[in-house]
Amino acid sequence: MKTWTIRKLPKTQNQRLHMHYMARDRETKDWRLMVRAVCGLPHMGEVQGKCRVAITLHRKRLQDPDNATGSVKPVVDALVRNGWLVDDSPEYLELVVREEKSKDQRTVIEWECCDD
Repeated sequence: MKTWTIRKLPKTQNQRLHMHYMARDRETKDWRLMVRAVCGLPHMGEVQGKCRVAITLHRKRLQDPDNATGSVKPVVDALVRNGWLVDDSPEYLELVVREEKSKDQRTVIEWECCDD
């Protein structure tokens, strides 16, 4: 299992829904770059099939569960784009999203390939 910490939180789902499409696109690109900077790229053959990803959002103020899940879309998309996931469909991704109340806001990604 690999664990990465990014010292930033994705926007909430409500914030993303009300953003201009260009701002939303910029945030998606920013997450792609942050994930690559922190996680790097997988080694050849490291990602075979289905992977488990647990994303823990450490926030000052917790969201309701459906908004928490929706807010991690740019993070999951960045994992796909950087090669850590084959696809974000249920066939290739087992996703768990958690939130913890914390003054030290950050996003923690735990990744594990199931098909070793």
